[in-house]
Amino acid sequence: MPIHNHKSQLWRASEDQILSSNLHRFKKFIAQKKGFEAADYADLHRWSCENLDDFWKAIWEFFEISESVPEKAFSVDPMPDTKWFEGERLNY
Repeated sequence: MPIHNHKSQLWRASEDQILSSNLHRFKKFIAQKKGFEAADYADLHRWSCENLDDFWKAIWEFFEISESVPEKAFSVDPMPDTKWFEGERLNY
């Protein structure tokens, strides 16, 4: 017997909560900067997987990690040798 009943929903965000979320702001940012309008989370997820470099550079810019956006988000080296945001320095 399944634990979760997918037909019943315990909680749903209000329209105000949705519109004030980082996810909603990021979707608007992607539409403006990249010309991609995600219909929903699944659509954004698909786009992020198919456009890795654009997605990670957009994350970098959206969260204002630095004043400039690197040319490439990552090297083509296979994991674990992939180099992310080469030439950038972070202190977290």
